[in-house]
Amino acid sequence: MLFFESLGTLPPGECSPEVISSIMTAIMKIKNMIATNIRKYRKKRRMTQEQAAERAEITSAYWQRLELISQPDLPSIHTIFKIAKALNIHPYQLLK
Repeated sequence: MLFFESLGTLPPGECSPEVISSIMTAIMKIKNMIATNIRKYRKKRRMTQEQAAERAEITSAYWQRLELISQPDLPSIHTIFKIAKALNIHPYQLLK
């Protein structure tokens, strides 16, 4: 059974604890991947967090949170593009 097929067994807007847990696990995996890649490409470019944040036009405090795997912050698509531009990479590289 596909993940989304399992959602059809409950009324709209309701999810079982198992589904919620699966969604949260998937989000944390994506967050981990993005944080790891932001840090990897920033260090590869020999930039400080402050320099990278300035180039991406975001605050250094937000950049620091994005690099922390323990923080639940997920950047918006717009911010992913700004980060990728600042790091001189394609946006998809943050997600692989």
